[in-house]
Parts: sequence; structure tokens; C-alpha cells
Amino acid sequence: MTLIIENDTRRYIRDLARILTELYRYEGYDVYYRAPTVEELESWFRSMDPDYDPLETAVVETSKGIVVGYADAWVMDDYQPGYIRVIVDPILPEPLYTEAYASLLRWAGRTLAYYDRSVNPITIYAGREYSRSHITLESMLGGSLTQVDSGTLMEYRGSLSNPIPPGLVEELVVENPGETVVRELVEVVNDAFSIYPDHYPWSFERAWNYYSTQFGKSKGEFFIIVLRNKDTSEIAGITEITYYDTAAGGKVGYVALLAVRRDYQRRGLGKYLLSRASAILRRIGVEKLVLDSVPEARRMYEKLGFSPVLKWVKVRVPLEAVLSI
Repeated sequence: MTLIIENDTRRYIRDLARILTELYRYEGYDVYYRAPTVEELESWFRSMDPDYDPLETAVVETSKGIVVGYADAWVMDDYQPGYIRVIVDPILPEPLYTEAYASLLRWAGRTLAYYDRSVNPITIYAGREYSRSHITLESMLGGSLTQVDSGTLMEYRGSLSNPIPPGLVEELVVENPGETVVRELVEVVNDAFSIYPDHYPWSFERAWNYYSTQFGKSKGEFFIIVLRNKDTSEIAGITEITYYDTAAGGKVGYVALLAVRRDYQRRGLGKYLLSRASAILRRIGVEKLVLDSVPEARRMYEKLGFSPVLKWVKVRVPLEAVLSI
């Protein structure tokens, strides 16, 4: 195996897309998700805020020049610890899988140590609970790691007919909403999610790149439902829905975002937005609606009609433990 340090992630976008497709199939994610395309990965890397950019990225290649793993390491700000993400092709047999994973993990640890040795502990994304990545981390780091709940994939099984809350009017957005509306949406998102410790404030630039990509797809794959105050026209709540054909077969709707401004919470806006989204999807033949919930919001989503499907985990470890692998 050869480790290659590469600052220009775009050189390996196609390899990363291939590895993610294999990962989704191997871990069963393809029942609920569609692996990102090359174009979507390129847009995602472009939309990242400057403070969020990885310090560096690296890949590992086999002796035949095939890329089988990717990693990045970054520090978001003084509040957040260092982060490591390692993605290795799950079809690799042992001991090649563990060798590739260990090589990338050691590199990421050294990168963070070089940047700032006080970045401690560090967080490593592990995928779903008991995934191959999670089990590998448990085997490598043993008692030095602490498992952290990273969120839950949940499926909607709630009502399809909730009344619109009084004083509000619905607006369905199926085309790029324009600069003014995007700025409003950013404001609502940052207001709604400011209570969560892991929320990283959205910028207009990042949101604009994101919406330009979403609405640039073939018509009908993405829409936004907006609730506005009838009197002030202020946006009170939004939900963004994308839907797609999964590799495992069937269509799935995904709640990319559900945000209600804090002044409007506990008035039934969330229930209405989700029931409307589900009803719209049912009319076009999409039976399944899912979302990813942060741990703090899981109980709220259960009240809105969602049930847990998969649990995501990350682990926190002392930097020294990673350096000693």
C-alpha cells in the first residue's frame, strides 16, 4: 500500500465516488440512500466554508495503482475538537482493509498533531453502529476510545393530513429561490439550530452553492416547502425534500432539512411540513420518507411520526492513542 498526501481532492473525486458506492452497498445504506455522484461530491467540496476545509487529504493505493481509501483531517474552530474521517473500500479482504485503515488513521493523527498538539481529544467518524469501520476502530483503539452517539436514520410513519397552523400560508418552491429567499433560509436555519452544540453556522455562499446544485438537477428531484407569516411574510419554517432511486431498488424521499424559527416552535409547524412533504411524495410514487436526526432532536422526531432505523456513531480518543497505532 502507498500513502499519497494530496491537497487537491478533486484529483480523486471519481475514486471516492466509487468507494462510497461500494460502501453503501456493503453496509446496506443503499436501501435508504443513493451514493453521491462525482458532480455532487465536487459541489460538496466547493460549498465548504473556508474554516471547514480539511487541513489535508490523503489516499492509499494498491501496488497496481488502485485507490482503495481516503481520509481527511480538519479543525473547525477553537470550540470544536479535531476531526478525522477515514473511508476504506469495504470489499478489501483482511489484512489489506486494516492495513489501509491504519495507514490513513496514523497519517490523520500526525496531521492534527503537526497543526496543533493541543487539539485533544479528537473525533473519528465511524459510520453506522457495528459497521466494518466501527469494529475496526474498536479493535485498533480498544479501551482508549469513547463511543459517541452521532445521530439516527429515521423513517416517517406519521399522518399524511395535518392542518396548516393558523396565521401561516404555504409556499412550494420548485425552482432556484433566488438570492433574497436563500438569505432568509440561511437566517431561519441558523436561528433554529443554534441550540445544538454541533451546529456550524451556515453562510450565504455555502447555501447558494448548495441550492444551485440541488435545483440544477432534473426537475422534480428536489423541492422546498416554506411556511410564511400571513401578516409579515416572514419565513416561519421550512423543509427541503429530495427524492431518488436507490441502488437497492425503489424510490426514497429524504428530508434534507427541517427548520422552524424558534419564535414559531411548538405550534405544529413541523408536523404540518412533514405531512405535506409525505403527501406530495406519495402522489408521485415515493412511499418512503427518511431523515438523519442529531441525538438531541431524536425524541422530537419520534413525536412527529419518525421511527429509528440505523444508529450512527463516532468515537473520541486521545490524540496520543492514534499516534501510537
